Amino acid sequence: MRISAWTGLAKNTTTTRKLPIFVDGKDPVLGTLNSADLAAVYTPVAVTLGAGATSLSASGRSAILLTGDAGGNSVSSISGGVQGQTLIIEFQDSLVNITNAAAKLMLNEAFYGKQFDTLTLFYDGTRWEEIGRNRHVGTVTAQTLGAGATAIDVTSVPAIGGVKKIRLTGDAGANTINSITGLVNGESLEIAFVDALVTISTTAAKLLGNVNYVSAAHDTMVLTYDGTNVREVSRQQQTGLNGVLGAQTARAATVTTLTATTGVQSAGVARTATADGLTTAVIAAGTRMVDVTSGNSTHLITLPAPVVGNIIDLYVGANGFRLQTNDPATVGLNNTTGGGTYLQIAANSRVIAACVTATNWVVAIITNTGELTLTSATASVGVQCTPVARTATADGTGTGTIAPGTREVAVTSADANHIIILPAPVVGNVINLHVGATGYELRTSNPATISLNNVTGAGVELAVAANTHIQARCVSATAWIATKFDNVGAPAGGGTPDA
Repeated sequence: MRISAWTGLAKNTTTTRKLPIFVDGKDPVLGTLNSADLAAVYTPVAVTLGAGATSLSASGRSAILLTGDAGGNSVSSISGGVQGQTLIIEFQDSLVNITNAAAKLMLNEAFYGKQFDTLTLFYDGTRWEEIGRNRHVGTVTAQTLGAGATAIDVTSVPAIGGVKKIRLTGDAGANTINSITGLVNGESLEIAFVDALVTISTTAAKLLGNVNYVSAAHDTMVLTYDGTNVREVSRQQQTGLNGVLGAQTARAATVTTLTATTGVQSAGVARTATADGLTTAVIAAGTRMVDVTSGNSTHLITLPAPVVGNIIDLYVGANGFRLQTNDPATVGLNNTTGGGTYLQIAANSRVIAACVTATNWVVAIITNTGELTLTSATASVGVQCTPVARTATADGTGTGTIAPGTREVAVTSADANHIIILPAPVVGNVINLHVGATGYELRTSNPATISLNNVTGAGVELAVAANTHIQARCVSATAWIATKFDNVGAPAGGGTPDA
């Protein structure tokens, strides 16, 4: 016969009780445990931990009355578990905490016991898992915040079993709390909110998701003090979750297909570029969005180890940075490897890094003007550019100037002597221009030094007739070549510009 559950423990007692007993998988029945062996299992065992003790034995026990050493104990292992065993730990003081190494706990945070608190664990044959906890009820103290108050002080609030409880009312003008004081190391604070007038900021406490908490009537929040920081343990909201529970550590989820009617957004993870690309400069595995800060354009940001299919978006503000892989000698950027290999990223740029193989990342850079830089691109169907409208002007300024990065231009002109100006040369750029009923004059951005069809000089321009298509190709940092096509597609020499 295996005992697989016990529903309760009488406080401060070591006597046996009538309990629901699961016997050989059958429905529970009330029974008195008179067997000496079973009495040994069901009678709460008083255990006092020694100085520095980190382990606890559950062998033959379903209930433990646990007392800690004066120096405190952090339990990292619970031995002697049998598959199906349930263990109830009742804490006799505030000197013991059960860590995640000992059991899989709710919120993945250590359980700091207070006097008369209970923690219920279940052993599945491999590890202990928490299935319940109970915090001992204590006195609740009412607090009302004054106008503009930004702090909560619970020094005078009595602690019962290491827990202080307050019922908090905000001022009509609302309060943002930036400081919580009056807790000692290991103490907890339970706040019951009376209204929606209080915001607990991330300055006051380390909150789930690192998002400010806005109260609502009947909400509760439990905080604990670890000697350095006040941290949120849990919250219960009457109107649903308020904020993102991103700070919780959870098991990774693999989804084959995900459909979102509105969209899925990832919060940006802050990374700071460093001279060696280490510590704050390393992007953690699984990161999707990265907000980069950099104090020097030569500082480095390091991509995580390659996982094929992963895509990482990075954005940097005022200062640029250098992007490298986790192992530049063997993992490439745009098919380039070698010690010290990096991509220079300009200020105010967005970077899209896609892991395409176990040894290569493909990176695209988008400037703050929307210009996209790719090392290479392959389109199975094709890429089409929407024409940009430009209107020739008397001197080529304003609507007569073509912006950098433009591919297709629809030209309109009111006068054959009006001018369209090409952008500054970028070798390899090709610009297609088409004009309708009235022609125009085509110039480079600096006719005196940048040639058009091998002609330079102040005011040099190429006459373009009505209903003509021009293809202008930048062949060097100081030269454009223009080819003409008439309205029936016949190519012609580009012509010779003149002044």
